[in-house]
Amino acid sequence: MSLKLLSPEQIDALTALPAPDLRAKLAGFRMDALSKLPPAPLDEPAKIENSSFKGPETDIPVRIYTPEGTGPFPAVVYFHGGGWVIGTLDSYDGLCREMCVAVGATIISVDYRLAPEAKFPAATEDCYAAVVHVQDNAERYNIDPARIAVGGDSAGGNLALVASIMARERKGPSIKYQSLIYPSCDMTMNGPHKQSNPSAVLIPQIMNYFADSYLNGPEDMENPHCSPLKADLTGLPPAFVLTCEHDALLEEGAELARRLEEVGVPCEYVNAPGLDHGFFHTSRHHFPAVGPYQTAAYEGLKKALF
Repeated sequence: MSLKLLSPEQIDALTALPAPDLRAKLAGFRMDALSKLPPAPLDEPAKIENSSFKGPETDIPVRIYTPEGTGPFPAVVYFHGGGWVIGTLDSYDGLCREMCVAVGATIISVDYRLAPEAKFPAATEDCYAAVVHVQDNAERYNIDPARIAVGGDSAGGNLALVASIMARERKGPSIKYQSLIYPSCDMTMNGPHKQSNPSAVLIPQIMNYFADSYLNGPEDMENPHCSPLKADLTGLPPAFVLTCEHDALLEEGAELARRLEEVGVPCEYVNAPGLDHGFFHTSRHHFPAVGPYQTAAYEGLKKALF
């Protein structure tokens, strides 16, 4: 839904809601939009199972999508988007099914703790712990521990990138590849003031709501685990970075790709003209224009993991 269709009064009312009510309202907008479309066919991995593991503070739910075949399979640990405030395993189910079948990899979708109930760095610690858990339990998941990638979109792209940084800093799991879909990279430079075609989805009021919910205070914006463009990017895994034209995160995604290449990290950078933030987990059956960019991301994963 284009939030720009809402009146200023409606936007003010929306962003005055507590997080649980905002989640319900935005989910309602999405369900209402989907109800006007024919049902999209769902890809069918060989197996889908819900599980959990012991995280830093709580049990963390995961959903595991296993492809056809005998394995051990490569794995993608995937972190959903939603401004660190919204997003669920269910809302990304269609995308993870498709990714599993298209790539031929096991997808582990992670239901990390959300803000404001759990502020920074809760999500980053949960997501890094998920990568550690997956590598430590490779036999359980029938995966190859030498072929683990991370991926995510928007806030999830931020968390995937930060997980790679933390793995290097802590001498943790060897991550083979990063799939970063319009990632949030620098909280200090977010905003449509930096680009000429602002998003109809990621509007300034919603961005401010997410930032206020996630951060403990403005000082967190300078933390490299919050704003990874402020981190040392040397030695990170090869990356795929996707941005889109109508997005407040366009410039920082493009800057991330430039900086990775600058420090010697192989990076495939793709920009999607004419598309808006949030398109990646919509169905290509409903919106064919998204298909080539989903395919580009899946092909990057296949090349890296096979």
